[in-house]
Amino acid sequence: MPYSTTADLKELLPESILIELTDDEDAGALNQARIDGAISQADSVIDSHLGKRYFVPFQTAPLILKKLSVDLAIYNLYSRRTESLPETRRQRYLDAIGTLEKISTGEIALGAVPETESPSASLSESNKTDGDNVFTRESLEGF
Repeated sequence: MPYSTTADLKELLPESILIELTDDEDAGALNQARIDGAISQADSVIDSHLGKRYFVPFQTAPLILKKLSVDLAIYNLYSRRTESLPETRRQRYLDAIGTLEKISTGEIALGAVPETESPSASLSESNKTDGDNVFTRESLEGF
């Protein structure tokens, strides 16, 4: 499931701009496949950064991932038209990448992530202590 949707992109950009960024055929309509591709690329960048720390893709994505996905997807759409990349979009892209790096190192908390999506949730834990050892150095010295 993608972290953002076309509706999320429309909250930041008017549909007319999305049409301009995706309508290579001059059909006067939004090209949904290009938007989906931009979102997919954005989400893969997110997963590649956060996969070091979490199981990805997230089944229940924290809200910040939607914001990052939107910023990256919009950047991807503008990048298709390199002559029209606004500085604010470039800066939002850089900010998103910086945020992802900070999340991946633990400098910024991602927020509530279900236990099933945290790598530590799948690791086995032992209930044994040093006092539980059946064999010790002393008992094995004669062998």
